[in-house]
Amino acid sequence: MKFYDCIDNLGKAKYLVNFHDETQTYPDGTPRLNVRKFTNKRKRDQFVRSLKKMDYLQLGTH
Repeated sequence: MKFYDCIDNLGKAKYLVNFHDETQTYPDGTPRLNVRKFTNKRKRDQFVRSLKKMDYLQLGTH
């Protein structure tokens, strides 16, 4: 299952997006999350829209 999660104001990062693409996992089988850090909300929203077009599902809302 492809998924992503958005986090705002985490430490010095203004906007953070964690996402998993179904292929990268740790040896024990847990998903390995990719991370993208953004300082601009428009760029973050543009990236999230591209994830949605690739059938990613949002996990939780913060």
